Amino acid sequence: MANFTFNCSSCSFPLSTDEHERGNSVTCSHCGTQVVVPEFSLEPGMQIGGYVLERILGIGGMGEVWLSHQTAMSRKVALKILSPSLTKNSEFVEQFMREVKMTGKLEHPNVITAFDAGMDNGLYYLAIAFVDGEELEIKLVRETRLPEKEALKIALSVANALNYSWKEARILHRDVKPSNIMIDKNNVVKLMDMGISKSVSEDASITQSGTIVGTPHYISPEQAQAVSDLDFRSDVYSLGATLYHMVTGTVPFDADNPMGVLTKHITEPLPDPRTRFPHVSEQCVVLINILMAKDRNARQQSWAEVVKDIKRVLKGKYPAAAVAWAKQRKRKVGRAGKSFSASRANIQVEEVSRAPMIITILFVLLVAAGGTYYLMQENSKNEELKKEQIKIINAAIREKNIAKKIEKKKLAARVKKQKAAWADMMKSIRKLRRPKDFKRAEAAIDKVVAIETSENKVKKAEKLLEMVMKRHVQCVARVMLSLKAKAVKAANAADDPSDALDEIRDIYDDYDGPFAEETEEERSTMISKFEEQLDSGDDDSDDDDYGDDDSDDDDYGDDDS
Repeated sequence: MANFTFNCSSCSFPLSTDEHERGNSVTCSHCGTQVVVPEFSLEPGMQIGGYVLERILGIGGMGEVWLSHQTAMSRKVALKILSPSLTKNSEFVEQFMREVKMTGKLEHPNVITAFDAGMDNGLYYLAIAFVDGEELEIKLVRETRLPEKEALKIALSVANALNYSWKEARILHRDVKPSNIMIDKNNVVKLMDMGISKSVSEDASITQSGTIVGTPHYISPEQAQAVSDLDFRSDVYSLGATLYHMVTGTVPFDADNPMGVLTKHITEPLPDPRTRFPHVSEQCVVLINILMAKDRNARQQSWAEVVKDIKRVLKGKYPAAAVAWAKQRKRKVGRAGKSFSASRANIQVEEVSRAPMIITILFVLLVAAGGTYYLMQENSKNEELKKEQIKIINAAIREKNIAKKIEKKKLAARVKKQKAAWADMMKSIRKLRRPKDFKRAEAAIDKVVAIETSENKVKKAEKLLEMVMKRHVQCVARVMLSLKAKAVKAANAADDPSDALDEIRDIYDDYDGPFAEETEEERSTMISKFEEQLDSGDDDSDDDDYGDDDSDDDDYGDDDS
């Protein structure tokens, strides 16, 4: 049975399986997730509706996103393609086309622009602007948390985008979270993935499905309860949860399973952000509490209010609702102060004769003087002993201080070494292009793990190592995809199979670019497969493109094959 390769929809790891498994579920050998084997393979060089696929950018629950070249306009776009296995389900198709319709209505600097949509050879696609940048989620993994002002500015941009979407088309996003927020190379914030958005003006059958939509860590209580009458205040809550994550470095609620997280959003009070990171300002804490109020009526009642409150906090002021509360408290305190002053003014001090009091005081002082003289005489005998004791105590204190200074210097040196190791690790991770870059990054991460004393930082470094290894696997797979595309093109262009085979051998054997050593065995395997196919002598192959049949079955990136 012929094999073909596809990427895991959860971790993007290249997987290989038999043709008969298309449309069925298999277990990813890398992350253990159950994934659906695609019924149709997308490859670099494939053309869909005037767009040539270049490389995959991501895989979601509804399909794949590819960096593509629009031939008519000669520009790069992100092409979102609905999985063919889902087109059999009218609900998925309707949801995808709803995204197409709604995204086409939006034109805002903080919303990713849609260019085109349609269907080609049974594939539904949506062309949107390609953003050269990174997801906020990746930035948080790298930096843990953001400075408060930077986080507030990102939240303000997202609020402006959602305000525009609500005013123009009454659109709810319903999945505001860090992985749906892009920051381009010019630091412009872009809100993306309207894939589960809805308009409140749509048919009631869409808004009253009773289905929980959203991501557990950022979902609003009313979404968690699958209520039917959602409005923009659900997105307000999710924006508050995203801001909480940005300024503290942690999500507001966490649990062992998604249902536990949903339950906490509904029932548990919001943990004070300062318990997660003590340097969050009180103004920002108040803003987050208003955004994430359990009762949606206690949140801001318009996006304009949200935008205004974020701007106030950026200026060091409290949100407008908090200011009203503070004024009420101030009036109460002011009235209490006046009452206290008046009561003091009414106190009458009676005049008394002071002569007997003075005589009594003089007598007491005389007795005290005599007692003091006696005690001074007694204490003088022990003066030398006290001085000796003080010397001993001072010497012990000096020794203790010296020990503290030594320990402090050791700690400072260790912290300096740890910071240098972290800096070197992050620098190496940013330059992952060639095999030696990956080796350098892995060595830097191992060094951090070896010298780091914080368990949380060790876990973070291990998570970064997983990302580096995943990136390495993807780079190797991309090299093989590129070589395969060239080989298929050469095979289709050649008139004589022997000439085609010679050119294919040259393509694979002469490759000396990045990851040449890692792909040496796979390249030899690919040559053998092409030889078998060309030697088979199939007369019908002359009538079709070489890469449309068994070429999809080649194993080009599965280390477990």
